[in-house]
Amino acid sequence: MVEMKEDIAMDMDPGIREDLMHELKDAFVDIRTETCIAGVSEEGATLRHRNQDYFFPCDTVVLAIGTKAENALYGALKSDVDVDVVGDAYQARKALEASTEGFYQGLHA
Repeated sequence: MVEMKEDIAMDMDPGIREDLMHELKDAFVDIRTETCIAGVSEEGATLRHRNQDYFFPCDTVVLAIGTKAENALYGALKSDVDVDVVGDAYQARKALEASTEGFYQGLHA
C-alpha cells in the first residue's frame, strides 16, 4: 500500500481505523508512507520516496486517490493496461466507500 501522507486512513473513524490497521498487519500488507506512484508498467510500479525513485514489481495496481472525482489518469491508462475506476476517481465520497471498492477490486483482480 502506497500513501503520500505520513500515515494511512487518517480520515477514518478511529475505531474502524484501528480494526483496519490490525487487519492489514495480520495480512502482512507492506505499507509505504510518504511515497507516491511515479509510473506504472506491465512489470510493476515506479515509486518515489523522498525524491528517490525505485521499482516495485507487481502484477496489479489499484489506485484510490483524491478528494473529488478526477479520473484523467484512468483515461490515459485504459488503452494500455486493464484498469478500473474506484473510490474518489469514480465519485467523491468518504474513505470507507473508497476503501471498500478498492478492497473488492483487489480481490477480483
